Order: sequence, then structure tokens, then C-alpha cells
Amino acid sequence: MKRSLNYNWKNILLFFLPFFYLYIRVINSYINFVSTGNIDGRASYIIFFTLIGFFLLREQVISTTIASAFIFTIYMVINPLLEGISNPIQYMSSYIIWPVVFYITYNLTYKEKDVSLISYLGAITCNITAFLYITLTNMDIYSLIGTNNAIAGYNSIYYVLLLYPFVFLIKDRKHVLLLVLLPIISFFVSTKSTCIISSVFILVYYIHSTFSEIEISKKIVLLVAGFIMAYLISLFFQFPSVFHGLQEDFSSGGNGRSEIALQVFYNFLSHSSLSEMLLGHGTNAVSKALNIGAHNDFLETLYNYGLIGILLFFLFWYNLIKNIKYLESGTEEKRAYIISLIVFFVCCMVSKLLGTQIQMLLLAIFWGVILKQNDKKYENSTYYSI
Repeated sequence: MKRSLNYNWKNILLFFLPFFYLYIRVINSYINFVSTGNIDGRASYIIFFTLIGFFLLREQVISTTIASAFIFTIYMVINPLLEGISNPIQYMSSYIIWPVVFYITYNLTYKEKDVSLISYLGAITCNITAFLYITLTNMDIYSLIGTNNAIAGYNSIYYVLLLYPFVFLIKDRKHVLLLVLLPIISFFVSTKSTCIISSVFILVYYIHSTFSEIEISKKIVLLVAGFIMAYLISLFFQFPSVFHGLQEDFSSGGNGRSEIALQVFYNFLSHSSLSEMLLGHGTNAVSKALNIGAHNDFLETLYNYGLIGILLFFLFWYNLIKNIKYLESGTEEKRAYIISLIVFFVCCMVSKLLGTQIQMLLLAIFWGVILKQNDKKYENSTYYSI
């Protein structure tokens, strides 16, 4: 009994659990018609538990991946800080906190059983938020809580997506199969292209890499059967047309992804001075120019922060991808890490993560847990003491 309770409870209860609880609380607030407009309160909560994380650290080292994240983030926030910002707490929680959380999670001390418990906490949180989201979309939230809060409620599906990699970090495949389906149903219910595309790539990769001994034809049958099951179950929740939703995302009346991307790229090439090409047009410049976001972090970074900004973003991506070769083949850690990169890439391509208040925190927590465990095992992975 004593051995089974031998976890690092201080880290889990004072750092990981409060962050996981945050996502359940946010979605639940929509269901109970509580206004979530108090972004400052949420920001204060994030900053408070981030500071607690610092007090839990026993060692402080920094990897090249985290260093590149800090360099990229500092570059993004220098101009707004020099110009002056109206709401520093909200801004800090949106841009600065996620690499700090990445750094803290990377430096926290945990054993293998702690990682296992964290993976279950993340996976269960993912399923709870998926269930709450399905409940939410069965309600007429536009009339109940207002248009702005309703849109924020529908967009909370991204919390489910960004928690999803924790499911695949679990070592017991039976438990993975139990926890993998409900989030997929919520993705179908949302009709969000980012979530549906990500889930397709994730399941194709997971089935191919995990069940390597199975013939390819059986893998295809298993994959198709899984999606058909999710589709049929989602019909029960008044499932709208997924394919119509995807088409609308990419090509609808000037607000589709493809048209926005072309317009942003055209504006960058045609309406930028040399300094603007190098340094960018400034934070939120895409939204100011088009009255809508680019729905693409690569394009937003290019337009807002210039060629220097996009190169720093690519440097961060290079370090994330480089970590794959240091992860042990055939392990849940490597599979889950690759799945997290799939989620990050799809979100960056057809949605927006950078500059969001709480979405990037989940990936930062996830990467910190996996990469620190790996960097301690292998000498060829680079990290530096502070």
C-alpha cells in the first residue's frame, strides 16, 4: 500500500492538477451559463500556479528546445512591451507563460510512475472535457449565453484536442482504447476541420505504429470501423454535416482558409517595406488589416513578425522535430510525442495557437514531461544547467 502511494504528490497536486482542472472549469462555465469574459481572472489563476511551479523546482536546466521557445517568444513580445500594452496580465498569460510552463514542467522531478499518473490525469481530463463539450453543443447556447460566449464555447473543443496526446502516453492499450473514442465523437460533433483532420492523422499513425504486426488491410478495416462507430454515435447528438463544415472552413465566401491565406501572403509581398518584411507589421496586424485572423500560425507569424519571426518559429519547430530521433523507438513516449506534433502542426496550419491564453499550456506541459525523462536517459540530447 505504501509503495502504491509513493508518488510525487506535491508536484501533481500543486501544479499538474490545477492546470488540468482549469480546462474542465472553463467548459463547465459555458454549460452553467456563467460568463467567461473574466479573462483577467483566468490569467491570474495561470500566473499564480506557474509561480507555485517555480517553488517546486529542485534543479534548473534548459534544453535547446526550450531555449528556442524563449527566444521566439521574447522576439514576439518586445515591440508590444516597448509600445505599451493596455492589459499586461492578459498579455503575459497569452504570450509569455507557455514557455515558462514548458521550462517548469521540464525541470520538475518525477519518476516513471509519476509520468504514468500524469498521463491518466490528462487522458481523463480529456474525456471529461469531451463529454462536457458534447453536452454543451446539445444546448441552444447562442440564445442562452450570447453570441460571443457561445462562439468561445464552441471553440473550447481545442482544449479536448490538445489534451488528446495524453491518452496515447498511457502504456495499457486496453485503457487507451477505452479513452480514445469519446474525444473523437466530440471532434465530429464540433465539425471543426482542425480537430477532424488531426484525429484522422493521429489514428492512422497510431494504428500503423502500434499494431505493426497486423496486415495493412486489417489496419484499414480497424481505422474505418473506428470512424464509422464515432460517426454513428455522434448522430445521436444531432450531428450536423461534417463535410459541409469542412468545405465552409476552407472556401466559404471570403472567410475560407484558402482565401485568407492568399490574401495575407499577397498583402505581405505587396504592402510591406523592407523593414516590415524583416520585422513584421506588429502584433495582431493581420486582424487589423483583414478584420479576421489568418487561421494559420505560420502566416500570422510571417505577417506580424516578419522574416526574422518566421525563422525563429522554424528554429523552434526544428528543435521539436529533432527530439524525435532521441526518443526510444516503439515506446508510448515516442508515439505520444509524435502525436502531439501532429496536433501542433495541424493547429498551426488551419487554426491558431500562438497568442491564445490557455491552449499552448497543454502542449508545454506535455512536452516538458516527455522531453525531460528522455534527456536524462541519453547523453546525445542537449540541455544546460543554469
